[in-house]
Amino acid sequence: MFLFRSEDHRWQDNAGVKHAVDLGLPVLFIACVDINAWDRKWLLTKAVGKNRRIFKLQSLYELSMRLKNQTDLSLKFSSLSPLETVKKLLCLDGFKNLVICEETGVYEQKEQCELDILCAQNEINFHSIWDQSFLSNQALFDHILLDGSKFEGSSLLSNVKLPALKSSCPDRAMSFMQVFESKMKSEASALEYAKITGKIIDSWPFSEEFLNKSLNLQAKLSDFDQKLKLFSYKTLLVKLGISNLPLPELNHDSVLNSESKILINKNIYTGGESAAWSRLRDYIWNTDSVAVYKTDRKKSHGKYFSSKFAVWIHTGNISVRQIVNEVAQYEKKVLQNADTYYLVSELMWREWTILAAITSGPKMFSYYGDNQNFQKWTGEQEVLNFNSEIAQTYWKAWTKGRTGFPMIDAWMRELLSTGWVSNRGRQCLASFLIYNLKIDWRYGAEFMEHHFLDHHVGPNYVNWNIAAGIGWNKYSRVLNPIRESLKFEPTGDHVRVWCTEIQHLPNDYVNIPWEYDGFVPELYRNPIIPKNSFKYKVPRPQFFKSCSVEECKNHVKNRQTEIMA
Repeated sequence: MFLFRSEDHRWQDNAGVKHAVDLGLPVLFIACVDINAWDRKWLLTKAVGKNRRIFKLQSLYELSMRLKNQTDLSLKFSSLSPLETVKKLLCLDGFKNLVICEETGVYEQKEQCELDILCAQNEINFHSIWDQSFLSNQALFDHILLDGSKFEGSSLLSNVKLPALKSSCPDRAMSFMQVFESKMKSEASALEYAKITGKIIDSWPFSEEFLNKSLNLQAKLSDFDQKLKLFSYKTLLVKLGISNLPLPELNHDSVLNSESKILINKNIYTGGESAAWSRLRDYIWNTDSVAVYKTDRKKSHGKYFSSKFAVWIHTGNISVRQIVNEVAQYEKKVLQNADTYYLVSELMWREWTILAAITSGPKMFSYYGDNQNFQKWTGEQEVLNFNSEIAQTYWKAWTKGRTGFPMIDAWMRELLSTGWVSNRGRQCLASFLIYNLKIDWRYGAEFMEHHFLDHHVGPNYVNWNIAAGIGWNKYSRVLNPIRESLKFEPTGDHVRVWCTEIQHLPNDYVNIPWEYDGFVPELYRNPIIPKNSFKYKVPRPQFFKSCSVEECKNHVKNRQTEIMA
C-alpha cells in the first residue's frame, strides 16, 4: 500500500510512489483525508482553513482522475487517520508493505513512529521515504557531515546519521547555502544547483506489467471497500458535506502540456499538478518573469512579481527538484543572471528551514522559541494578556484586516480571501502583531498555518521565531509597515484592491489616509493604535505644492482643526 498524506500530491517525480512501484508487487493507492487532523487546534485556531481544504481537495481530485483516466486504477479514500486506516487493512491477505513519504511536523513525525510500530507488530515492512528536499540525500551528507558517510536506505528521519546531521547543520540560512556554493566549480546558479539535486524520478507513467498486477488486485478487493471503510472521491465529498467544489479542468494526455485556470489577478489558486505546471511555464517561459525575480519580489501587487511556486510545492503538486531543473534549463537556453540564481537561493532558504525545524523539534513551538530566550518576554518586550479586553480588541482587528493601517489591512484581507500573501506582507504582519499590538507570537503563527495555502511547518514557524527574535537570530525584526508600503507600493494599487473604502484617495495619501483633507472613513482617520507609532514623511498637499515649507508645516499642524470646523 502507498499512503498519500499531506505534502505528496503528485504522480510525477514522486520518490515514494517510485519506491512502492519498484518493489515489484501490486500496489493499492490510498489517500487519507483526516478531518480530525484538519480540525486540530494548538492554541485557538483550527490547523487547516477553508482555502487550504479546497486546494487540497482539488489536488486529490486530479490525483484520482489522472490515475483513473490513464490506468483504470482507482485512488481509494479514507476519512480516518493514517494509523486507523492501516489498522483496517491488516485483515487483508498479502498486505506486506506500507510506503509513505516522510513529513517534517512534530505531529507527522509522531504519526510515522506509530505506523512503524504498528507495522513491526504485524510483520509488515514499513518504508518511509524522504522526498522533502531538492538536494539529493547523498549531497546533503557530503556537504554537511564531511565524514564520507553514505546515505543508507531511503529515510532521513530514522537515519542513524540524523543526530550528526542536526548537530552539524549551520544555524543560519546564508551559512547553509555557503556550504554548498563554496564547492561549486562555477558561480552559484540554478545550473550548478541542478548538479546536486539528483535526477528527476521516473515515477510516472506506470509500466504495463505493474498495471496488470495492480488491476488484478483492485478487482479482488472491490467487494471489501465498505468493510475497509474506503470510498471514491465523489463519496468523500458527500461525507465532507461539499456539493459545489470548484474543480480544475484537466488534460489527461500530459500534465506537462496541460493548461489550468489559475486566475492569480483575481486571486484564485487552483490545486493540482496541472495548475502547478501551468504556473511554472507561465512564470519562467511565457513571461520571462524569472529574469527579474530579485528586482520584483519585494512588491505585493500583480501576477508576476513573485513566483508563488510555494502554493503548489507545499501540497506536493510539484517538486522543488522539478523547479530547479526548469530554471537551470532557462539559464542554459535563455539567460543566467542574479535573478535566476536568487529564485533558487530562496528555495535553498526553504531547505534550511526544513532542516532547522527537524533540528529544533518542540522547542520551535514554545513561548521562548528555538533559542529558549526566557528574557525576551519577561524583560525586553511587553506582551499583553491574550484574554484581556485590549488584547482581544487588537487580535480581532488584526485578524479581520481592520487595524486602520492600509497595507496591514490589505495584506490580511488578501490572506483571508485567497490563502496567500507576499513575503513582505508576511514579515510586516508578524512584526505588527508582535511589536505594535504586543500579542503572543504563537497565536499569529497558528493563524497563518490555518490560512496559508503554502503552509509548511519549516518556513512558517521558523519565520515566526525569527520575527520574534527567539530563534536563529539575536535581534527583534521590527518593521515599519508605512515605510515599507511607501517604498515598495507607492501608488497604492494593492491597497485599492483590498481596502475599497479608501480607493478614492490620491497616491500620496492612500498609504497614510489620516493625512488626507477630504473624506476618510473613521477606521482610517483613527487607526487602532496611534498614528505616530511609526515614522514617515508627510507629503505636501497638492494645492500647496507652490507654498513655502513654513506655510505647508502650518497647514499640516492645523489641518484636523480646520476639517472639524
